[in-house]
Amino acid sequence: MVSVTTDVSEVALGKMRADAAAAKVNLHITISGRDEKLTAEKIRIAVPDWKEASVWFCGPARFGATMKRDFRAAGLLPADFHQELFEMR
Repeated sequence: MVSVTTDVSEVALGKMRADAAAAKVNLHITISGRDEKLTAEKIRIAVPDWKEASVWFCGPARFGATMKRDFRAAGLLPADFHQELFEMR
């Protein structure tokens, strides 16, 4: 699981890490303004078996379209990319 945020609460991050560990989920957190921009390539590097996984995207539609295009070009099956369809205001 990869999460991007601009609002940093160490308490909240600690809870997310604990929940992820309890669920046996490898959590990677990217903090805007501190970390480099998140890309599909960075996700593929962080998740070596990404071709056997499903990608679930929630965020800005244009960013999601870019991620989807990049993952599909790299070989992810279309059915394995899931995106919430809404526009952020």
